[in-house]
Amino acid sequence: MTSGTRGRIALALALAAVCGLAACGKKLQPPTAPREIVWTPPGVTLQPPARAQWVPIDSPIQARFDVPLDTSSIRPTSLYLKIDTRRYGFRYVVDDSLRRITLIPTDPLILGATYTVEITPRVLRANGEPLYPEGWFWQFTVTSIRALRNPLPANASALQSPYIRLRWNQTEVSAGVVVFQLFLSTNRDSVTYRQAPALAVPTARYIPTSRWRMDRLNYWAVRAINQATGQVEEGPTWSFQTVAANARVDSVVMPAGAWGSSSASSPSPRCDPTSLLVGPTTSAAIRWNLPSQVLRLSTVRWYFTGSPLWTQGTTQQLRATQAPWNACQVVYGSDPRPTGPVLATSARGKDLGYLMTGEPLVSHLEAAMRDRDLPGYYLTSSTDIAINLYNPFDPTLGAMVLTYFR
Repeated sequence: MTSGTRGRIALALALAAVCGLAACGKKLQPPTAPREIVWTPPGVTLQPPARAQWVPIDSPIQARFDVPLDTSSIRPTSLYLKIDTRRYGFRYVVDDSLRRITLIPTDPLILGATYTVEITPRVLRANGEPLYPEGWFWQFTVTSIRALRNPLPANASALQSPYIRLRWNQTEVSAGVVVFQLFLSTNRDSVTYRQAPALAVPTARYIPTSRWRMDRLNYWAVRAINQATGQVEEGPTWSFQTVAANARVDSVVMPAGAWGSSSASSPSPRCDPTSLLVGPTTSAAIRWNLPSQVLRLSTVRWYFTGSPLWTQGTTQQLRATQAPWNACQVVYGSDPRPTGPVLATSARGKDLGYLMTGEPLVSHLEAAMRDRDLPGYYLTSSTDIAINLYNPFDPTLGAMVLTYFR
């Protein structure tokens, strides 16, 4: 064999080796990816649909097939409801005539959770063959916001207070923090189509800062936003109407029930039985005894006297406290703490006394009466003053006078 022949043979062998590795003359196919069972078989109707998002909490869980089933093969060991890999308790109902399986969870569905319904190969067709030889499943995700329901006042109700607070149902914190946007108007369409300005509301209650319109219907709607999941839920349009502006009124005296203070210069708590010390460097709290019945308030007036008497430029302000407190354990700068906006600012009253009134205070007091959640009020003053709160010969001293619609 000549050297040239040997060279041609070596070259041919090398090319054959390369073609063997690269599959010369053929198009290489990529490796087959593992099969994911995310398809919906033909002839199957699902409720909720596969991969559905924000499914209502009370939605039925059903699969309807286009082939008859061996109903005896459907049992707790051939059909599963799961969250992740954990099985979720359920019972099932088989409707042979409709070829339908319904799963009924034994516990309420968990808000925001993704559920898997798995049909194993042990579920058989009527002819004895597996319904799905490799098994099959579908998934859906439950809403993370409870449907907006249960409005207070009730929808289309009449004769409501002109300061009625609004309430609706809340979503549990375990589903994520839900905040709200509130739409208010006397024009239904501007609320229904969300054209009214949106008010940001952190909880499922809104206390107005001024009275509602008393001569026409007031419309309102809520939008809920789950900050953890991003889901947005729109509520229906609700309405209410207040009492007439010329409705008859009456009044009741609401006595002060507890008060206490502590100052930077004298940090020991003080719960004087007759007066309350208030000043620029003082923590002072006061609480009134709410009426047992809910009143449709018209006005609130707190007239009080103090030492020294009213002087030009002296003001006191009232805000709600964050939490309940003990009158004889008020601690300067720590307990209690004020929260929310200023509800009332004092002005000069009769006989050089002080007068507190205002629509925000009326609304706040009425909401406290309705929901029984008044920890009390935090009182500040631009100058030091000792407010007179108790005299056995004057039952109205320190009391608020509430005017309400009968």
